[in-house]
Amino acid sequence: MEEEEQTRACRSCGARLAAGATWCSLCHRRSFHENEGELTQELIRTFDGRRNYRYEPPPHLVDPSPAPEYSHWREGPLSFGPAAKLAITIPLVALLVGPAAVILVKIALGKLAAPQNAYPFFMVMSVIAVGVGAFVLRHVWRRARVR
Repeated sequence: MEEEEQTRACRSCGARLAAGATWCSLCHRRSFHENEGELTQELIRTFDGRRNYRYEPPPHLVDPSPAPEYSHWREGPLSFGPAAKLAITIPLVALLVGPAAVILVKIALGKLAAPQNAYPFFMVMSVIAVGVGAFVLRHVWRRARVR
């Protein structure tokens, strides 16, 4: 008899709950105490003065974030500083322009004799080298977010 008095039924699924159970083992819903009416009244009394309470988040969550800053020169989390940019640019330009200029000047002066089939290869390789160099320099000198 005492066991029957101590068992209750789940309000959601109707399964029998053991005494003191806080969760239904069948539907996994929270089971309420028999004195839930008293608890509700106590909560109402406790928070009675705060019925019109309105939540206000902390100022750092509401304030707008500062406007982002972008720069070609300044160092950011995803970009190099001016020293590194110049350290990449100067050798790359020297490697691209130097040999090509020397070869073109020698060809123009007639001091470099090359077979006729070498000119198209030289031109294609020059275009590829300039394209790769432009790609690298574009990414090194792009405008990046600094803050």
